[in-house]
Parts: sequence; C-alpha cells; structure tokens
Amino acid sequence: MSLMYWTSTGGRMWLEEKIGRRISEMRIEQVIEAKAQIVATACPFCLQMFDDAIKAKAVEESLKVMDIAELVAESAVYRPYSIQE
Repeated sequence: MSLMYWTSTGGRMWLEEKIGRRISEMRIEQVIEAKAQIVATACPFCLQMFDDAIKAKAVEESLKVMDIAELVAESAVYRPYSIQE
C-alpha cells in the first residue's frame, strides 16, 4: 500500500483556473498511476474537488473519494459482548 499526501488543493476550490491544468485533475492522475481505489480526505473542499476530477476523468467505476470519517465508520465492527455472571 502506498500513501500519498498533498496540501493546498482544497483552498483552490474558490478559484477558476484559466491557465494550465486543474490541480485536482493532476492529483487524480497521480492516484490513477498509483492504482489506488479510494482517495481519502478530511477536507470537505478537497472531497468536492476530487469528486469533480474523478468525474472529469471518467473513472467513477474504479475510483472513489471518501471522507476519512466515512472510512472509520465503514471499518467499525459491531461486536456485541455478554456480561457473564
């Protein structure tokens, strides 16, 4: 498993990039190269930007973006216990 970390993506949500390429699409290209299946973020702006980039690259079937809280919730396993007397 490889781990990638980026910064300064979410704050760019409010900017319309007219010169060059969208940073979120460049990041998604790196994720695709790494053959990842999930992009995890704690930033709501990054979540939206990555979701848009995944749609723009038409890789919705093989790649999804999730909030870290969603991953934690999915990994939580209910283990009932019994109190023995």
